[in-house]
Amino acid sequence: NNNNNNNNNNNNEAIAHVLSEKAHEIKMAFANAWHGYAKKAIGQDIRVLPGDSWGGLGATLIDALDTLMLMGLNEELEQARRNLEKINFNIDLQVSFFETTIRHLGGLIGAYEMSLALNKPDTLYLNKAIELADRLLPAFATTKGIPKSLVNLANGELKNYGWTKDRSVLAEVGSNQMELFTLAHLTSNAIYYHKSKQVYDLLAQMEKPFGLYGRLIETDTAQFASNEQVYSIGAMSDSFYEYLLKTWIVTDYEYKDGLHMYLDSIDNLNRHLLRLVVDAKRDNRKFLFYGELWFGRFRGRMEELSCFMPGLLALGYFHSTLREKDSSKAEARLSTDELRLIQSRDTHLKLAHTLLESCVSVLSFSFLI
Repeated sequence: NNNNNNNNNNNNEAIAHVLSEKAHEIKMAFANAWHGYAKKAIGQDIRVLPGDSWGGLGATLIDALDTLMLMGLNEELEQARRNLEKINFNIDLQVSFFETTIRHLGGLIGAYEMSLALNKPDTLYLNKAIELADRLLPAFATTKGIPKSLVNLANGELKNYGWTKDRSVLAEVGSNQMELFTLAHLTSNAIYYHKSKQVYDLLAQMEKPFGLYGRLIETDTAQFASNEQVYSIGAMSDSFYEYLLKTWIVTDYEYKDGLHMYLDSIDNLNRHLLRLVVDAKRDNRKFLFYGELWFGRFRGRMEELSCFMPGLLALGYFHSTLREKDSSKAEARLSTDELRLIQSRDTHLKLAHTLLESCVSVLSFSFLI
């Protein structure tokens, strides 16, 4: 037994040493990338060849803040912080509501929460988040409260993209709830929560053929576009499905509507879009993919970015186990949908494994072609 214990200790020490070395290499690689960015475009964003600004809002800098903290790169963090102070969101610039929310607003909120987690609260990040959020909120100033795609940070002017024929996009209207729900909690300002939640309320009420959410929404009527409609988990839809589950999680399991919409979505996606593919050219290997519905007809195509789904299903599995443990300690009473998630989780996890193997195989085969 002593020999076994010694062997286990030696193995653990060896593993810890390898992991420590890997962590150091990752940290050095990140620091190298940061120093290159800082030398060329600190506080700006880079268009690779000319190296010029992309709006001047510092997406790269803001995205990096929490990682700088996590890695203990304190000098680089202070450099980033000084430049963040100079970034002005009161500019006559039309920005993507979606991109600016998930990258800039999410990055600032993440930085503030990381500073709290490290017991070094820094209100600069929170104040900047509030400043930006207040300039993004006019995106919701439409007839029904469905946000438009583009908002001017100085005057609040709104527009949708021409290629959508003045319609809003599902992934864009349904991928701001984590940020705004969290900001409402941090500031005790419910306006962020209500503006964002109203979109989910409207989406839940909309008529949905096949029980699926279409990619395009008529902004002024809050209805899915009746023609040119596509149903998929790919571009223009993808992150909407992620946020349904994650809003339930970030609200400490309080926002049950998000979980309900998530579970219904997974059931209907599996019913209408999931397909088994047997590849006769590769020893009859079996794969699972989510296809698309184009104007009522199935299309056998799955985008690479749709490979987020295995992780999402696994995340649902993980949190169902946490909720079950909470309930066993009498710390929580499970809702109908939480019980439903627990009942479905093994199926979801098995699906996640097969989908992930399918995604990896396609990438591997692509390099072999």
